[in-house]
Amino acid sequence: MTPDLRMLVRHALHTLRSPRHEARWVMSIDLPRDNGWQALVLNTVVSTLLMWCWVVLTLSGDVATLDPVQRQIARLVLERPLTIGVAQTSLAVISVFVLFWGGRAFGGSGDFGSAISLVAWLAFVLNVLSVGQIAAWFVAPLIAFMVGLLAIVLVFVMLTSFCAELHGFESLAKTFVGIIVVGFSLMFGLSLLLAIIGVSTPGVPT
Repeated sequence: MTPDLRMLVRHALHTLRSPRHEARWVMSIDLPRDNGWQALVLNTVVSTLLMWCWVVLTLSGDVATLDPVQRQIARLVLERPLTIGVAQTSLAVISVFVLFWGGRAFGGSGDFGSAISLVAWLAFVLNVLSVGQIAAWFVAPLIAFMVGLLAIVLVFVMLTSFCAELHGFESLAKTFVGIIVVGFSLMFGLSLLLAIIGVSTPGVPT
C-alpha cells in the first residue's frame, strides 16, 4: 500500500515518540535509491520554503533589530533562498554518507538505500514540525519558539535512533557518542582540507 499524506503525517508524529519503531517502518517500505534521493531533495526544497516563510513571518521585513549574525542569516534566507536550498541539500547528502559509513566504521550492518530513506524521513518529520511551528506562531509566539528548541533536541534523538536501528546497534548512548565522534572527525577533515587548499576563516591565519 502506498502511503498517502495523512498516513505520512501520522507516522511522522509517531516518530517523535517511537523513532526506532518508525525507522523500521520506513526501512520496510524498501524505497528504491532513486526515489529515496528524490524524496530527500523534495524535502529540502520544502524545508527551504518553510524557512523563508518563518523568517518573513517572525521578522515582518524588519532586520534592523537583529544582531549582525542573525541579520546576515535573515537576509541570506530572504534574498538568496536558492543558496539556502543548495546548502540544505548538501547537508542532507553528507548526512546520508555519515549515517551509512559512520555506522559501518563501528561494525554496523545497514545498507545505503535505507540510509537515504531514513535521512529523507528525518527531513520530512522536521518539515511537519516546521509547519506546526508556523501554525503555533499565530496562537502564541512563545510556543512556536519552544517548538523550535524542541526540534533541535529531537534531531539528535531521531538521528541516534535511526542510526541504531539501521545498523543493529543496541545501545543508544554508544550510538550517540559514535555520531559525535564521526561528526567532529568530519569537521576536522574538512577544516584540514580547506587549510591545505588555502581557504581560511576571516581573521584566522591559514
